[in-house]
Amino acid sequence: MASPILVTSAAGPVGAIGRTVTELLLKQGKAVRVMVRNEDERARTLRDMGAQVVVGDLLDLESMHRVIADCETMYFGMSVSEAYLAATVNVAAVAKHHGVKAFINISQMTLSQISITETTASPQHKLQWLSEQALNWSGRPLVHVRPTVFLEGFFLIFTSDSVRESHHRRESSMIGVFVTFRYTDSFNEQAVRKIAETARARFEGLPGLRSKAFTVNSGKREATNFYVWDSEDAAKAFFNDALLERVTGLYGVRPSVEFVQIATLVENARKD
Repeated sequence: MASPILVTSAAGPVGAIGRTVTELLLKQGKAVRVMVRNEDERARTLRDMGAQVVVGDLLDLESMHRVIADCETMYFGMSVSEAYLAATVNVAAVAKHHGVKAFINISQMTLSQISITETTASPQHKLQWLSEQALNWSGRPLVHVRPTVFLEGFFLIFTSDSVRESHHRRESSMIGVFVTFRYTDSFNEQAVRKIAETARARFEGLPGLRSKAFTVNSGKREATNFYVWDSEDAAKAFFNDALLERVTGLYGVRPSVEFVQIATLVENARKD
């Protein structure tokens, strides 16, 4: 029977690295053992996929023996944590004891800028750099993977190429607009907030408008409204001379209007 490949931190959501590694290995017909923190729905999903699921804790010596035993190859990754170094050393010690022959460590690109004479202000980066040193000292055959960032549109993973391309085309055509009202001595925050509350309903469901934020900065005596439009045509059709005259009368000052390109947009809150 083939020795299973161990994947830690495999119970993350769709798009998590450990889960993705597990899926790819299983598709190749490999025997895969995954470590999870809890026996829950995510663990059952991994088991249904064909993985051997073991509950463990990276900081617990006894459980890591159960997790690593009989594995010759392992992928190690964990979330940002104050215990990052302790967990890495614990895993490295047990991996050495069991004679792991290939240890793949998911790290990060910024560690290439740190050395024994050059450090960083980031506590997490320090922990990860020290963790790499501990793994090096373990004497295991080792690969440090130092990626920049994993860019996956989680909801696009399961779509066809044409849908993904359509999404990217729509996103690249989006336009942002800053409309800023700058006051001198007549700034009234309560009045500005009242305008925002009254006007909000008018923009809900407005064709071509993806989002709008009404903001206020009392310290600078400014009110800035930020719009995200599906296209430049939709934005420019809305911001005509008549509108500018109307909002000037409403706010009491004439606004500046600045159009910007939207490089990409993160929208966590969506209406069903």
